[in-house]
Amino acid sequence: IFFFFYTRKQELLEQMEQAKLERERKREEAANNKEAAAAAGPAGKKKKKKKDGEAEESIAEPDNEAYLFTDNWAINGNEWVEALVRIAHMKYIHSSRKYIDTSEALSTLITTDILPRACVNDSSDFKTQIWSAPVQAVLKEARPKLTRLYNKFATMRTAKGAKAVMSVNGFLDCWRECNVTDMTLGTQEVSDIFDQFKDASNPYMLYSDFEEAVVAVAVYKQPCPFLPLQSRLHTFFDVQLMPRLAAN
Repeated sequence: IFFFFYTRKQELLEQMEQAKLERERKREEAANNKEAAAAAGPAGKKKKKKKDGEAEESIAEPDNEAYLFTDNWAINGNEWVEALVRIAHMKYIHSSRKYIDTSEALSTLITTDILPRACVNDSSDFKTQIWSAPVQAVLKEARPKLTRLYNKFATMRTAKGAKAVMSVNGFLDCWRECNVTDMTLGTQEVSDIFDQFKDASNPYMLYSDFEEAVVAVAVYKQPCPFLPLQSRLHTFFDVQLMPRLAAN
């Protein structure tokens, strides 16, 4: 994380400055619009109210597609680290003025806010394999179909208007409908996989968790330890999962 920050420090600081200027421009624009509306008198206010009503009407009936997971909602590793830098800047420089140096703010965010709350589990070695380039290449090829599979069984809502997420029941139904469960991968094993890969602090699974869990299911169905993980995953997709998805 620190290597990434120092190699892109100037670029990130420039982006932050541009974002600050853009926020100031929008505030000035909003203030000008407010003054123009006040100068227009009651007629202007009436027109504004009508526009607000139209906006509320469109929000009240959102397109269901907006609640489905797509690649547009995913970020890569570099974007995630950049997000941490921006959070550190907002929390410890912009808001509290505790530091003036972004690297100090980032260090404090990691050591004070993130690491004490970070979850530790015994699946780190397996997850390292999942995030290897060969395995990710297989997942990327299958991602459109995996995304549709997730969206079909992700029916749990954490709040009104929130995107649907996958509960343990949805995860179980997913593999039952795909005819993947059997004596080696029963209800208990599927539930254990769900518990291992979901967010430890929440009773549901996001798409990124689901994709990792799919690899664990593949290992159950293709248990040969002498084949590399990407080969076992590819065989699972080609022989067991994708033909059944096509049949459904």
